[in-house]
Amino acid sequence: MNTHQLNIIYPHQVNLYKITSTVESVNGARIKYLNFRLTGKDFVGTLVVETSDKSGLKAIIKRMRATKVLASVINIRC
Repeated sequence: MNTHQLNIIYPHQVNLYKITSTVESVNGARIKYLNFRLTGKDFVGTLVVETSDKSGLKAIIKRMRATKVLASVINIRC
């Protein structure tokens, strides 16, 4: 299992359930840590996910962007 830390920004109107369900809908992915704070119109936070392979991380980011859950990714650490 590979652990990845994403520092992300997501819109205020997106709820936390949508983020967690989007991440966990990817096969072999699960959330290890989640922390967000409100800054103006957007939330900024840290999301640590565990995936079975590198393609899982790409699938998470792609799915989050496709469903408008993710505004932008600030930093990715593997």
